[in-house]
Amino acid sequence: MQIQYLKSQNIMKTWMLLLFFFGLVVGISFFFSYLLGNKSIFYMGVVFALVMNGLSYWYSDKWAIALNRARPIGENEYKQVQESVARLSVLAQVPVPSLYVIESNAMNAFATGRDYNHSALAVTSGLVARLTPEQLDGVLAHEIGHIKNYDIRLMALAGVLAGLVSIIANFFLRMSLFGGNNDERREGGVLLLALAFLFAILAPLFAQLLHLAISRKREFLADATSAYITKNPRGLASALREISRDAFPLTQAQPSTAHLFIANPFRSQKGFASWLGNLFATHPAIEERVEVLEQMVV
Repeated sequence: MQIQYLKSQNIMKTWMLLLFFFGLVVGISFFFSYLLGNKSIFYMGVVFALVMNGLSYWYSDKWAIALNRARPIGENEYKQVQESVARLSVLAQVPVPSLYVIESNAMNAFATGRDYNHSALAVTSGLVARLTPEQLDGVLAHEIGHIKNYDIRLMALAGVLAGLVSIIANFFLRMSLFGGNNDERREGGVLLLALAFLFAILAPLFAQLLHLAISRKREFLADATSAYITKNPRGLASALREISRDAFPLTQAQPSTAHLFIANPFRSQKGFASWLGNLFATHPAIEERVEVLEQMVV
């Protein structure tokens, strides 16, 4: 009952964030259409946002799989993963997702897709090789939890919308510099142009902050779902500890899909990459997640 309540609350909050996210895109379009005196900019922005939402809904799983260079798991490969996912899917009452592997020594995993019948789960070869069966069950159940809770669809939409806002803001910033004639610029005024600059610069940051808020909330819910499915929260807690000590970088990971993984794939990088990864971290601290799991009673 508690997991069901958390699921309902988080889905509602997520949709509210996504609606605000979409409103931000429409607002940018309206603002710049007013600035440049061109209504077609607003209509183009709305259509573009709707089209991108549709494409992300239908092709988010293929997008994530391709970007992270995952390949399908063959019938005779990774039997432990196939058997574990089949068993856990029955317990979670969801269809078995398509399985993929990322050839990497790093320890990580992610789930994606648009619904129960069009879902995918990917693991790194390092994760399978270095975790115990109990730990692996915890990680796989966490990813199945994302599928069960419909996180896969919502987080994919959030990722696309984050990119969409950045693209539109950059596009309109350029238009504010080069679009329109001199009369239109004088009519808009210096203050309006300055606000346009500020709006275009801050819009991607607002989009990313909303994106991060959605991702962080959903990691805790997926952890709780894993504990509920396996009846063993310490299995996932132990796996997260092992993952936190992993020194291998996941070179296949992309910033646009980092929020999908069970742990931040950039945490083990050094220098500027590490600083950038921490600045835009899409996951709560592993220590905090482990502490919550160890306090659970299922």
